[in-house]
Amino acid sequence: MRTRRMILAAACAVTLEALAAGGRAPLDCVDPLIGTAARRTDAANAAAMQPFVGVPFGMWQWTAMTQLSELGKVSYADASRGFLGFVGTRQPAPWMGEYGQVSVMPQVGPRDCSYATRAVAFDPAACVFTPYYCRVPLANGVIAEATGSSRCALLRFTFPADSPARLVFDASRTFVGSFSDTNALPGGVTFAAPDARLLTAWNEDRADAKLGPPLRNCRARFRIEVSRPAAAKGVYIGDGPRGADGYPTARCLAGETSVTADACGAWTEYAAAGEPLLVKVSQSMIDDAQAADTMRRELGEGFDFDGAKARARAAWERALSVLEIDADEDVKTVFYTAMYHALQFPREFGEYGRYYSAFDDRTHAGESYTSYSLWDTYRAEHALLALAAPERVDGMMTALLQMYREGGWLPKWPNPAYTGIMVGGPAEIVLAQAYACGFRGFDLDLAYEAVRHNATVPSPADARVAWQGREPWAGAPEARGGLTTYLSLGYVAADRTTESVSRTLDFGHDDLAAAVLADAVGRHGEAAAFRARSRNYRNLWNAERRMFWPRNADGSWVARPRLHWKVSDYTEQSPETAVWGVPYDVAGVAALVGGPAALEAMLDDYFGRIYYNKNGGEMTHHENEPTHHIPYLYAALGRPDKCARHVRRILSRGYSAERWGMEGNDDCGQMSAWYVLSALGFYPLDPTTGEYVIGSPLVRSATLKVGAPFAPATFRVVVRNQSRDNWRVRSVTLNGRPLTDGKIRHADIVKGGTLAFEMDDGLPPLAGDGVTDDTAAIQARLDAGTPCVYLPPPKRHYRISKTLRIGSDTELRLDRFSVVRLAPGSDCPMVENRGYVGGNDRRIALTGGVWDMANLDQSPNPQQLRRCTPPRAGGLPPRHENGFFFGMAMRFSHVEGLTVKGLTVRNPTSYGLALCRTSHFLVDDITFDYATCNPIFLNMDGVHLDGLCRHGRISNLRGTCFDDMVALNANDGQCAQEEGDITDVDVDGLYAGYCHSAVRMLSTGASLKRVTVRNVHGRFYTYMVGLTHFFGDRKTRGVFDDIVIRDAFAAKALAPENIGTHSRTNFPLVWVEGAVDVGRLTVEGLGRDERTVPVATIRIDPAAAVRSLTVRDCRMVNRLDAPVPFLEAKGKVGKATVENIDFEGRWTQTGSPE
Repeated sequence: MRTRRMILAAACAVTLEALAAGGRAPLDCVDPLIGTAARRTDAANAAAMQPFVGVPFGMWQWTAMTQLSELGKVSYADASRGFLGFVGTRQPAPWMGEYGQVSVMPQVGPRDCSYATRAVAFDPAACVFTPYYCRVPLANGVIAEATGSSRCALLRFTFPADSPARLVFDASRTFVGSFSDTNALPGGVTFAAPDARLLTAWNEDRADAKLGPPLRNCRARFRIEVSRPAAAKGVYIGDGPRGADGYPTARCLAGETSVTADACGAWTEYAAAGEPLLVKVSQSMIDDAQAADTMRRELGEGFDFDGAKARARAAWERALSVLEIDADEDVKTVFYTAMYHALQFPREFGEYGRYYSAFDDRTHAGESYTSYSLWDTYRAEHALLALAAPERVDGMMTALLQMYREGGWLPKWPNPAYTGIMVGGPAEIVLAQAYACGFRGFDLDLAYEAVRHNATVPSPADARVAWQGREPWAGAPEARGGLTTYLSLGYVAADRTTESVSRTLDFGHDDLAAAVLADAVGRHGEAAAFRARSRNYRNLWNAERRMFWPRNADGSWVARPRLHWKVSDYTEQSPETAVWGVPYDVAGVAALVGGPAALEAMLDDYFGRIYYNKNGGEMTHHENEPTHHIPYLYAALGRPDKCARHVRRILSRGYSAERWGMEGNDDCGQMSAWYVLSALGFYPLDPTTGEYVIGSPLVRSATLKVGAPFAPATFRVVVRNQSRDNWRVRSVTLNGRPLTDGKIRHADIVKGGTLAFEMDDGLPPLAGDGVTDDTAAIQARLDAGTPCVYLPPPKRHYRISKTLRIGSDTELRLDRFSVVRLAPGSDCPMVENRGYVGGNDRRIALTGGVWDMANLDQSPNPQQLRRCTPPRAGGLPPRHENGFFFGMAMRFSHVEGLTVKGLTVRNPTSYGLALCRTSHFLVDDITFDYATCNPIFLNMDGVHLDGLCRHGRISNLRGTCFDDMVALNANDGQCAQEEGDITDVDVDGLYAGYCHSAVRMLSTGASLKRVTVRNVHGRFYTYMVGLTHFFGDRKTRGVFDDIVIRDAFAAKALAPENIGTHSRTNFPLVWVEGAVDVGRLTVEGLGRDERTVPVATIRIDPAAAVRSLTVRDCRMVNRLDAPVPFLEAKGKVGKATVENIDFEGRWTQTGSPE
């Protein structure tokens, strides 16, 4: 368990019920920091979670602010370590705009209201982040704490006892981001009491104001109360020069009591008092009186921080305890953190019987919600709310209908007004889903009216606007952008409207939703017409390309689709992903491609080639919503086993309990809802049906407490034989009856009952008897999608006859001395990565085992037959793969993030481990056990790198190799798969019993740079380290720079007898060979105790050139009668430094550095 999680658990009281059950209560499983960090570089699309403090579905949330939010940037960034205050934020997602925010900053020392310079350092590991409470100790000794309610916050600041205190209140701010609306929008603050204990503030800030209609009355109002009177006060105006962060610096005005400006705020100062300062903040979108009433309702008259904290905790306990699960601890952490994310949206927007509407800029009676990321959340978030918060669903649907009534069209992304973000009519699907799931507390006739209007009446701007990405307000809502050509042509025309393919596919789903609601109100003829129209997706099927393809208004196909985010033919999809964009008619798509079997084969190819390929970008895999349903398509194709395999793989690998454990943009709960529902074992492939398809549960059991508007009931999920390896659903029953169609209805869930799964691993058994071929059984485990495949100790050994292929995000692990042996005549590598030829793999690990290639049982290495004495005839063996067999035991190419450690390689025909085009690799703790050869003791490297390898470490190698223990060959025309630069490689710890050489570096044009070799010990019958060329027929010179050899101890040895025609005894220990150019070469701490061959320690060939040579701190011992050269500098040496060399015995030096 991580330290931070331990701190969090200590800070939270565990309920007696959870203690009695031996586990944590749901709330205490939540880690708000999950999703705040990223392993990806596009942090705006990955590290987009914020550790919000408040209550479920709160009108706003509070968080520690480490940067100012913009479109594409949220308030809390894991990489930032500067605290700017607590901010009450309404920004619902990174690519939606902040509006109506306010922030409060505690301060000691000089007065500073400028964002660029006022930040105070803090350590997240020392903080407490929970859904209801946050504690941030600052480097200046201040402790900042926050808790909250739906519309209020209560902050507590504890200052050093002897230090004066200051509070900075930020009422309004400037936006500077390239996507934000940077027009000046006013705000203001006023001290409403002489002692500064009461402030009122307001702002009209709206970062995406340009995306929606102008709103005269869209103003956030704040009431701020402080627990003590101030000794001094003032205001600030942000109108100074721009700081390093791009925001204007602040000008402080002491004694002023009111200010209005684009960026402004206030400050108060207090004498040292040794007691905390408490601040209450409430907000209203209606008026100041409502803000005051809200504060009284939610926080009371005093400053009861602990009481507010307890109420917020109780609210989260009630919300999360609706679903109680038994699962592994890390699964519970991710599950309940996902619930915490999902139960924040949509946000409340009503204020005790009234609400402001940004759709007509007026205040109305009633309640409301906002922050619907509908294009994302219709897929799973609203299905989860129908189960986990059903009491809110009717109100949320009513709020959507109010937006239609007040604005004229249903919204796609209200924030809080129309924004035109995303495509289609996802609100139509959400309304149909609510009806299909049994909700009847909203106006059904009005719902159909709204959906029908959206489906049949284009926006007034539709014919003149192409609706590009983030299209500015066009005088009317976008609604179903492109509906004009959709109605006339049966598809959205690409030369009239952007994102035409995705719009057409989405409109089909929207039309199906309209049909559901038309039937609900008795309009069966219209329902039939909408169902027929839902198949319009077929009009964009390009049979030649086997994809949905953009089409112009004249019917011609677009030659090349546009894929830029602003002007694209697809919405956050690649053409390959859009193939799967019709989950509402899988049978219809299958008919287009030749039947279900053909569609299944295409889906297999998509998962194998694209879905798990991180280089494909987020538009092709799980980190973006259009792919969320894709693994569940297998269930619709009658392959629940493949559905289960991929669902389990995504659950296990796409999410984790680390801070980067949710790498996609959650988009108001959608990423989280996918996890929760999938972990329970089902998912809404088509939300309009009110059905869920079966996947692969991750929990051992779950209990759902069904509540209003449904009759109280209990629904249970029971998973028998559950484990991380048991991914396949062997059987599933509902109340004892088999689910033969692989679906469960929402109506069945809310009645209560038991959904029972029986699981197994779906894999063939392992034999490990040394006789049975285990290849298929091991490969099946590698293909199953589990992140770690462990092979238990075999009875004798595992026998394989084909190459084992490891894919991305997979570790193959064995115990150190478990033996895997290649069967006679197999003539193939034992292990390689799945994308070895032309692919791209990430994060692969091979750990443990004794990998015995049994070279005497394989065909001889064809490259060495001619070097035998006498030479032998022969060519490629009868069996070989990937075009060329060179006898490598293990080989990896096109891998980013490779680990090979803790294993033994025994008797390969050629190299033990070969890498090419591999980066960020670790090869560690490897033993080479080479006792036999076929045909001769030659070209049997330990670790062999071909070109384009970078950022790697090779360490702790031991044993005997009959060639280079490590070869770094940027150019190797004989056998290289690819040639290219090798850079930033650290070789540390080679312990050679008897080897041709420790490290050979080879260049003929491609360069080797920043290579360090250290801690080498052994006897070598050729050289210890060589910077070599070796190709007399190549005129291109070798290139080396920043080569360091440090702390080595070596001696010469006699070559083995069975080495063919090659004799190696006359080479030096450090050799700069042939036509090579070396920039900097450093040899430090080299020791030699020579008893065998009187050859030079360091030799620089006549054709070689070294710009800078440093040799220092060496100990040379010669125990032979003959003199031994120390440095033979026969080539060109520029600057040379030779110092502190300790000689014992007879030594000479040949040649002099120039």
